[in-house]
Amino acid sequence: MRYMSVFVYMFFYPALALSVCLCLSTYLPVFLQKYVAAFLNTLLFSGVRCGRVHLKSLHIILSVCVFMLWNEYNSNATLTRYTSHDRGYNVHYLEKKFRAERNVWITSFTLTLWVLLNRITSQMKDLGKERERVHNLLEAAKKIS
Repeated sequence: MRYMSVFVYMFFYPALALSVCLCLSTYLPVFLQKYVAAFLNTLLFSGVRCGRVHLKSLHIILSVCVFMLWNEYNSNATLTRYTSHDRGYNVHYLEKKFRAERNVWITSFTLTLWVLLNRITSQMKDLGKERERVHNLLEAAKKIS
């Protein structure tokens, strides 16, 4: 199952790195947080338009994660049907079952990370808009008084 290592390198590590980047950006000044949010917004919401269909990169990432989760869950479900009592087969079976369960957990954690990244990025974008709105209201209040 070589494809799981490719999945981890392409989806899990970037999600982990972006999560750490997002967490660390909360300690940055407001004007730098705006740039981090804009970068993540571009990364997650950039897309390809094919006719009437608009595919965002986040949709593609989530689709791959869901497909991998479904595939790993099915492979784990087929391994639960155990019939042999041979010790050598039992060790081999337990190794395969451990890998399948590990892959399910890695895939579900990756899917959760990408969903959280999407949600937190959209919240940061909304917060930036609200800060801009408050700043404009304060400027208008200063002009009035």
